Amino acid sequence: MKILICLLSTCLLVGLLPAGELPALIPSPKQLELMEGEVVLNRSSRILYSQENAKVVAEVLAEDFERLFDYSLEARLLGAARARKGDIVLQLSSEPKFAAEEYQLHAKTEVTVSSSDLAGLYAGTATLLQTFQKEGDKVAMSALKIRDQPSRAFRGHMFDMKNQWHSIADCKQFVDMCRFYKINFLSLHAGEDQWIGAVTTQLSSLFPEERVKHRLYSKEEMDELISYASRRGVYLFPHNECTPGFQHIRNAMANDYVPGDRYAGFPDELDGKGAYTTFSGKAEKRWLELIEIAIGKAIDQFAAGYPDGILPYFHVGPVLGEGGMAPSLAVQILDIIQRKSPGTKMMFWNGVNAKDPHLYPRRKDCVIAYYDDEFGASDMESYLREGWPLVNAAWSPLYVVGSRLARPVERIYQDWNLGRQGSDGIPGGYGAVRWEKVSEPDLEKGILGGMLCTWETPQKVHLERVRIRVPVMNERIWNHGPWPDPESDFPNFERRLQKKNVQLSRYLQQGGEVPASPIHVAASEGTAKGKVRLEWRSGGGHAPLGYRVFRGRSDDPHEARQVGADLAVTVEGFEDTSVALNSDYNYWVVAFNEAGVSEASERVRGAAGTGIANLMSYEPFEYSELEGLFAKGAGEGWPGPWEKPNEPGVVTFEQEGLEYPGLETAGGSLRFRPKEEKKGVHLKRSLKGQVGLDDATMWMSYLVKPNKLAVGDFFVVPGEIAGAIGKVWGDQFSIYMDKSAVRMKEGETYLVVAKFEFGQGDKVTLWVNPSLDQEPGEEEAALQTMAEIGNKNFVQVQNQGYGLGDYQFDELRIGTSWRRVGGWGSRSDKQAPAPNPMTWIGPPSLMEDGSVFMMSVTAEDESGVEYYFECVKGGGPDSGWQESSSYSLKSLPTGTYSYRVKSRDMSAGDNETDWSFAGEVVVP
Repeated sequence: MKILICLLSTCLLVGLLPAGELPALIPSPKQLELMEGEVVLNRSSRILYSQENAKVVAEVLAEDFERLFDYSLEARLLGAARARKGDIVLQLSSEPKFAAEEYQLHAKTEVTVSSSDLAGLYAGTATLLQTFQKEGDKVAMSALKIRDQPSRAFRGHMFDMKNQWHSIADCKQFVDMCRFYKINFLSLHAGEDQWIGAVTTQLSSLFPEERVKHRLYSKEEMDELISYASRRGVYLFPHNECTPGFQHIRNAMANDYVPGDRYAGFPDELDGKGAYTTFSGKAEKRWLELIEIAIGKAIDQFAAGYPDGILPYFHVGPVLGEGGMAPSLAVQILDIIQRKSPGTKMMFWNGVNAKDPHLYPRRKDCVIAYYDDEFGASDMESYLREGWPLVNAAWSPLYVVGSRLARPVERIYQDWNLGRQGSDGIPGGYGAVRWEKVSEPDLEKGILGGMLCTWETPQKVHLERVRIRVPVMNERIWNHGPWPDPESDFPNFERRLQKKNVQLSRYLQQGGEVPASPIHVAASEGTAKGKVRLEWRSGGGHAPLGYRVFRGRSDDPHEARQVGADLAVTVEGFEDTSVALNSDYNYWVVAFNEAGVSEASERVRGAAGTGIANLMSYEPFEYSELEGLFAKGAGEGWPGPWEKPNEPGVVTFEQEGLEYPGLETAGGSLRFRPKEEKKGVHLKRSLKGQVGLDDATMWMSYLVKPNKLAVGDFFVVPGEIAGAIGKVWGDQFSIYMDKSAVRMKEGETYLVVAKFEFGQGDKVTLWVNPSLDQEPGEEEAALQTMAEIGNKNFVQVQNQGYGLGDYQFDELRIGTSWRRVGGWGSRSDKQAPAPNPMTWIGPPSLMEDGSVFMMSVTAEDESGVEYYFECVKGGGPDSGWQESSSYSLKSLPTGTYSYRVKSRDMSAGDNETDWSFAGEVVVP
């Protein structure tokens, strides 16, 4: 019996297979044919290799079997011997039967792995490790055939050892993880004093504890790590920043960590010309001479780990973009690299223009590591159209930063492939991602592969952050296809990942101890409607296999009870929907593995939200002087006055306000004029309610007149900066960094309107000068984007001083509907809606599905009407002001509830009716 499974096509037959026959493999092989029978290792089993240069792969495989299965296998040359039952044969073909890295694995009574290159043998033996399983003393695998090769040759991980020191032993665990999941490139992001120190012999005389103190590595330690990785088919290349203005490289040029030896710091050992104490931060003559020697030594050091002796990439950090070197200097560094090694390409972070006159002619000698559109002069597609080789190192969802920022595993699997890159900026969360997508499949051929990067991640939690994300990325690189993937099946992949994560723990020899308690546990407190949303991160240590969430009323975790089922290790969040409104809960999270359960995390408090955004504020600046802003009671609907800015001379009060056709205005206006270049001003005021409550909507409008345009931004910011509404660098209206096509002109007054629709990803829509006759539609919008606004309770007006602009600001309105901010109704209106008091059409009633439903009469007022349903008995939730005259509640606890209703108009006067009588309902 044979079952052919084409894992990347529509003939996937997993559901037809007997349970347990299909091996859990990551990444999935392109072709897999299951057969009857199995291969069982025995005590006379051997690993045979056909050619001498395959010996290293055989020896590594023998070491792998020893630590993964506690099974000793002899590695020996095949020669004239014949394979026998239970043997593993590594066949390196001298003929080009296979494409680069392609391999074939055939297991019947013995196992044969065949390829035309060492890379293919490494890939095939990694598959072998994942396929064999141990049960008791038996080590066996199903009989099968696999034919496989990667879609891309570059499958990388950037490892930050500069900002968080890691021991060499810890670095080796990352190498082993890469070997297990077929990651072939590991980029070491070393500090400048680290990499320059590691190519000299000076640090060899330091005691190890002194090297740890200064976060340094000796040449011998780095050579050992490069050799260890190379033996396992994982190839290291340096990420050594060469920007002369960086403080770290100044330290590397000036520090002398071994003052008692004959060298006066690293530079003296490099060129023998003495200490380098006159460093100016510029690429002066001696600095270039020193950096050429250091780069040459680094190339020699890393090239020793490659079978052909050629280092393929040398990463130099940013060029322009985020604080990088000038393109003219980058060309000099490229010349230095290629004088030493013509086959080595210079890799750098995107930032330079795709047609930069210095680097564009040399683009084939370079590789763009593309990570974020915020700092780049060109987008990903522009680089590809101009013929730049590129590696996709997307900030979202591939970056892991510190001990907190790490994207959900599911988001990497569902949202990313080689042709997609997400950016969300530091203030944004995952819901705020701006996606780029390469529009033509042919352009994707210029993408060499992908790279998951870590930055400032502590050694204690680093491996745990990466080990569940690297395999997801490589699944998408190895089997690159269209996005969205029509056959995407995350639950199936998650099951495979859970099994492989257990096996990886054994491979890394992490068993025997319980994991550390989860860290950074957080719970929502009223911001998530009808539920409590939790998130956490692994505490590191011995790898967890999953998590459990516990909830209780008291502060004692021993009295808490588990909510929900056990969660997979790939899940670092949970939504508790079995909660009552207006109630607080305590939560703890524990991690577990085969050895047991961790201690409980720190306690966090959570509460379910009502989704009510109690926001309604109006500021017409009706003052006689500036000090009136800072007096209690100024404006309408604010809990307090404006806070005085730190630089009191840059905001002035103008008696004359701004006007806009059809908009009723009053009072004066504010004028923002920074006093000094680069010195901005911020004016802040608290709101009555929180911004960003799930499922709530907020509108905001204001008038602005640029008397003098300047480069610096002018924004009104409700909550986090990601939701800033106004003008970014230049003259384009924008939502924070996302620019629209609408431009400001000096001397003109603009009505700026924004709508915020809050959820796990907040949608923000911007209009400039919309018609006041009716609510504007999305098709009329200047811009729409996703942002992460947060849950703040203030609004801030800010103006940066770059270029010393001059902006007049007036008529700030914040509310829950278009009518509240579009100037509907007159402030002179003192008449409440009719009827007054309010009455019921249907008082609170119990419905068949157990919900409670109520409806008032429809009130009338020319400016529009809002309704408020208030619980006066039983502790049920209020509705908040809403435009619907009905209100429905589900999952109310057993009890008796009384509700009443009132209405108000949408004029500036907010005229309210009296309350209706209270209607009562019993929930059994």
